[in-house]
Amino acid sequence: MNQVGRFEGFIRSYTNNLKDMDIEYKVYGTELSPFTPYSDLYVAHPINQGKVLYENKTAIRDNHIVSSNNIVLDDFTFGQKSDYDAIYSFPVRLAVGLLKDKNGNIVLNVPVEGNLDDPEYDYSKAIWTAIKNIALNIVKAPFKFIGGLFGIDEENLKQIDFGLLQLALSNQHERQLNDMAKVLDERPELNMEFSRVTRKFETMEKFAVTEVAHLYLYGTPVDDALPKKEFEAVNHLDINDSAFVAFVDKGISQNKRHLPIQLKCMEYIGQERDQVFFMGSSRIRRILFG
Repeated sequence: MNQVGRFEGFIRSYTNNLKDMDIEYKVYGTELSPFTPYSDLYVAHPINQGKVLYENKTAIRDNHIVSSNNIVLDDFTFGQKSDYDAIYSFPVRLAVGLLKDKNGNIVLNVPVEGNLDDPEYDYSKAIWTAIKNIALNIVKAPFKFIGGLFGIDEENLKQIDFGLLQLALSNQHERQLNDMAKVLDERPELNMEFSRVTRKFETMEKFAVTEVAHLYLYGTPVDDALPKKEFEAVNHLDINDSAFVAFVDKGISQNKRHLPIQLKCMEYIGQERDQVFFMGSSRIRRILFG
């Protein structure tokens, strides 16, 4: 194949219907960088390096085609995005990172089926459309794809939630981090970034309750961190207890005493104190693959 690979195969035909046939072939040892003009056209990324092993088994009966296409890409990488106006626009380098295993291989099994009597049917287009759909589905839902590969709940990969003023990692957090480490070990092309995400009102509300509970129990406002004993006591306090509600009511105006206890606590500490805490501490982290 133009000195960049080898092609081997055979065609088996049948005398009772010469249109019926079996086709088997493989392409191997093929360098992929010469195909850069095509990759630029379709996805606007040059192919830096890589080899392909492509095995095809096709059966045609009564002009109905059933084909399996096994594709192995070895040490495959895309270069930086080019200036081409690509036919397909999606993050192909992320798709490669998600698909590439620990040995640097990408293994795809692409089944194709169709009716050759249909004038709209295009076999080669069907193969590339199937590959495109695989890549698109992966980059649209990377956590679902990775979770399925490793038997991990995708929600455990999406984010790590920390409680307000949490003192240490929980067992759940350690399990999540171990799962993420496993993914990174098996998918060395991937990087992982932690991005701070905060639910503003919920965080301010929770802090207000914590602050007032600490004032109620210990007579002092909350510091940046609480001793474990105080932390547990504050978190186990029943905020609907009549004594605690009476304590809060004494610190707010009478026309605010009809509010839910959480909003009463926000009134108690004041918006300025709540806002200062929110700007300085966020405990919810979202994980991004790239």
